[in-house]
Amino acid sequence: MLKVLPSFGVVFVLLAPTVTEVEPESDPELSSSKEPLALNEPLPLLLALNIKVALPFPSTKQLRPLQLSDEETKALFLEGMKKSVEMASHAGVILAMEIMDTPFVGTILRAMHYIKEIRSPYFKIYPDMGNLTQFSADVESEFELGISETVAIHVKETNPGVFKCVPFGEGTVRFTDIFKKLKDLNYTGMFLIEMWADNTKKQTMEEAVETIRQARLFVEDKMEQAGIKVPA
Repeated sequence: MLKVLPSFGVVFVLLAPTVTEVEPESDPELSSSKEPLALNEPLPLLLALNIKVALPFPSTKQLRPLQLSDEETKALFLEGMKKSVEMASHAGVILAMEIMDTPFVGTILRAMHYIKEIRSPYFKIYPDMGNLTQFSADVESEFELGISETVAIHVKETNPGVFKCVPFGEGTVRFTDIFKKLKDLNYTGMFLIEMWADNTKKQTMEEAVETIRQARLFVEDKMEQAGIKVPA
């Protein structure tokens, strides 16, 4: 599955490098395969669309076993990522691993293990402010650790244990402080506001657009408070 953002040249790839074997009767939806998967299926589409940055992450079904992964699962995940990076590098595509909303790679510190294992200019990280806030006590130090490996940053609101559908301003993410740190680190790359549709609410298209507009205004205000000039 691919989610394409043509204006940014970034594509989100549902890449499932591995899963821990699960008994079918416990969850028949989960694969019991122990074979590492790689980027062979989506790569032709990335090339056709001239996509240069792809964000690989396990699908929802894959995330559950990864939360309590064993050593074999971790090894297969690494093997799958290595194969994917090799294929992507031949095509000139950068794979940027997201700092996820599970403990598996919920911090930049944990992601740096894979950066060190896969030494390639085509393998980087894609931090998420909201996810980092819930898994790290020092988000600013996390960004300092991984800034040279960062290709873009998700701006998302979260609360402890809640990673989706948290309105901006109603969570615990210290946006102004984080933006200040990124300014000090001379980060001038892309920011992408991440929002999730709350399907329990009935909204008109106009109301949904207004929600998105207010989110952008909120984020731009925090950036300006941090001393970051926001383009008109």
